[in-house]
Amino acid sequence: MDLRRGTGAVALALLVACSTGGAATRPGASSPSTSLAPLPGNERETRWFKQACKLPATWLERVRRGDYPGRSPDVYLLSRPPNVMGGLETMTTHSGPWPYLQQVPLVFYGPGYIPSQGTIRPDREVTLADVAPTVAELLDFGWPTDRPGQPIEEALLPAEQRGAPPKLIVTVIWDGGGWNVLHRWPDEWPHLKSLMERGTLVGNAIVGSSPSVTPAIHATIGTGAFPRQHGIVDIWQRAGDRVAQSYEKNNPKNLELPTLADLYDRSVGNRSKVGVVAETPWHLGMMGHGAHIKGGDRDIAVLEEKDGTPITRPSDYTMPSYIPGLPGYDRVVRHVDLEDGRLDDIWMGHRLLDDPSLAIRTPVQTIFQTKQSETILRREGFGRDNVPDLFYTNYKPVDLVGHIYNMLYPEMKPTLRETDRMLGHLIRFLNGQVGKKKWVMVMSADHGQGPAPGPRDAWGVNIQSVMDYLSKKIGIKRSDLFQQQRPTGLWLDIPTLGRKRATAAASRISDLMVDYTIDDDASGSLPSGYENRGDERLFEAAFPRTALDDLITCAQTRASG
Repeated sequence: MDLRRGTGAVALALLVACSTGGAATRPGASSPSTSLAPLPGNERETRWFKQACKLPATWLERVRRGDYPGRSPDVYLLSRPPNVMGGLETMTTHSGPWPYLQQVPLVFYGPGYIPSQGTIRPDREVTLADVAPTVAELLDFGWPTDRPGQPIEEALLPAEQRGAPPKLIVTVIWDGGGWNVLHRWPDEWPHLKSLMERGTLVGNAIVGSSPSVTPAIHATIGTGAFPRQHGIVDIWQRAGDRVAQSYEKNNPKNLELPTLADLYDRSVGNRSKVGVVAETPWHLGMMGHGAHIKGGDRDIAVLEEKDGTPITRPSDYTMPSYIPGLPGYDRVVRHVDLEDGRLDDIWMGHRLLDDPSLAIRTPVQTIFQTKQSETILRREGFGRDNVPDLFYTNYKPVDLVGHIYNMLYPEMKPTLRETDRMLGHLIRFLNGQVGKKKWVMVMSADHGQGPAPGPRDAWGVNIQSVMDYLSKKIGIKRSDLFQQQRPTGLWLDIPTLGRKRATAAASRISDLMVDYTIDDDASGSLPSGYENRGDERLFEAAFPRTALDDLITCAQTRASG
């Protein structure tokens, strides 16, 4: 078994210590009604409740912010750091409230609008819900008061010094580009470092909610609210009697709040040019609904099929006719292929470049996507009139490489380097296209990443093993017990179980997970290095979602007492 143990010391340093620092609950965080019957009044006597009460209240609050009744999983799971959900060697996940996943760069750049002040650390909690209201402030656009996001005034020049709003505001998200990834590869992002120094870096920014997963967090970036308000909780979520994709068929209908782009575009009679170029519908939430909502129009949305073919949802969005068949893809493939000096369709030892569905895992996607974005910005005239325009893009390969190969390993180095190079390319383009001191860029990431467990002597928890174990212990066939799973939660098969049995099952599952060990998770004998560790418990906590409010009260009381 190749655990690539040479990176152990570095990896241990990368897993940021799990702070228990408190933060006040922000506006808009009132508790919604629950979708399952409440637990019995003696829940505080259960083992799972006592265990979860020991969690920092801030972690539990992040889970509550990410919870939406009728959609979220019925049981929440929090593995015990440094253990992660995923495989032992490479495949890991990034969903959770822990600081190493929550801490992300948040950079504002734009001479004439953003002071050149380097790093700031506002004396309050700053989350990605603050991005939209900060952009609204730049647009001189009134922001809804019923959302938790607040403008980061410290990152902006005073209004009297800014003059007219910028002609174009571009939001760039490095998917999975959290601080623990950047710290692992500190020499591979010089353009981002320069942006931080010449603009403003909010050094204490966090995601703000859990699960820290792409669909939920991009909707937070777009709406200035958390999933408990905007309704996008994960890739999967409950939809009536089934569990379905949150953006099924590229449809934004589950996004319950209008985004900044939705609101602003309608306020100017849809005269603002609005667009997004990204890989999946999970990224639509940072831009918005397009024509799906009343008064909206078909904003530009270019997504990618698995084979690299550009797609959109024609009823709600527009894809320019010149994007399919846009020339230059083969030149990009050749450029990436020749980085090792050989033209052989091999990247970093993997044969990927002759198949567009595999090349998406390499810098090819990043480079060609930048070409798509710049072509749209130029041909559609973004930033060319007096009505401010909004453009959004997500670079996915950083996240994909992290999942497939892991953030610790060499494949991440060129991926991060090329993503950074494209950032510099885009900045030069904007200076030429829009003009210096006429545009603003917001750069961030939607989450950090889970380092591979093996090099850190941690354990990768197999969610399939978890479900098999629970099914056997409870005595209910797995297909009758569960509808779906994600790294931070389990959806019970309520249509089959009925609500009363599901409530009892949620509590029983939570108790069982408190004692779940490496031996329970392993299939067969333990690998080298783990032979004497079979009795180690793998979960920090597990609890029914209906207990969230009581758990937060318990954790706050414990902390204050």
